[in-house]
Amino acid sequence: MPAPFISVLYKTEKAAKSYAATQNVGTSNLYHGKNAADRLHPSVSFVAAEAVEHPRVRGNWFVALDVTVRYSARVTIEDSDPVPEEDDLTSKTFDCFVRSDLHTQLNAQSITDFHCIGIADLPREIRRDLEGDCWAETLRVTLLCTNTSLA
Repeated sequence: MPAPFISVLYKTEKAAKSYAATQNVGTSNLYHGKNAADRLHPSVSFVAAEAVEHPRVRGNWFVALDVTVRYSARVTIEDSDPVPEEDDLTSKTFDCFVRSDLHTQLNAQSITDFHCIGIADLPREIRRDLEGDCWAETLRVTLLCTNTSLA
C-alpha cells in the first residue's frame, strides 16, 4: 500500500482531471501526474505537487494542486517574442478551479477513499512560463484533503 501522502496526491490529481472533463474546458487532452509528460497540445495537466499533513489533525493533508494549461506559442510577424493564443482555454480551466464550491465538485467525482474537506485559506498562485515552443500557464490551489471517504 502506498504511503498516505502519495495516495492523497494521486487521488487529488484523479479527482481534478475527472472534474475538468465534466466542465468542457475546451480540450479533451487532460492529464494527471506522471502522464503529463507525454501530452498533445493544447492540454491541461493536474499535478499534486506536494502534501503537508495538518499539524493538529493527522490524516488530513494540505495538497498543493497545480493546474497547468499548455499550448503552442506562436511567433509574431516580426519573428520576435512568442505570444499566447489560448486565453479562452486558460480562462475556462482556471475558472473551474477558483470556484468557492471546488471541494464539493471534486467530491462529486466519487474517487474511492478520497474526500476534499475544503479550500485552504492560502493565496492562490498563477505563473506563466515558456517551455520550449509551448506556453505553460499554471494555477496553484491548496486544498485540504484526506484519504478516507466521509460521505
